[in-house]
Amino acid sequence: MAQTPSPLHANLMTDVWELASRKAALAAQLAEIDQLHREAVTLAHAFGIKQPVLAKLSDVTPGRISQIVLSTETPDADPDEFHSAVFKALEWGDDHRERIQRAIAKANPEAFVEKFELVHGRSPASRRPARP
Repeated sequence: MAQTPSPLHANLMTDVWELASRKAALAAQLAEIDQLHREAVTLAHAFGIKQPVLAKLSDVTPGRISQIVLSTETPDADPDEFHSAVFKALEWGDDHRERIQRAIAKANPEAFVEKFELVHGRSPASRRPARP
């Protein structure tokens, strides 16, 4: 059996675990926001907004906007529906990130249990010998 960590060690281990979990959720959320931005650029371009204007608004070069327009499919949603999706992503970002974080934990419950056991000084379940 693993040694029970001191309160200091348990807190530090919990910090590492929680920050790694938050980092993974933020990375997933960033990927979603990046995709929404690409789609927003292509939708705006499809409705006549010029690439130099989109570049200025996006803080990128006009060449990068051109790449985005060429490589990203224009969303099927009308502009109002798309704006609603953007609003939710921006205004409800914390709720969405928490849902992502829970989904990540749910997707791999064994990893959650193993980390929980490590923090609480128990041998990780994945290292226990299988019972006959």
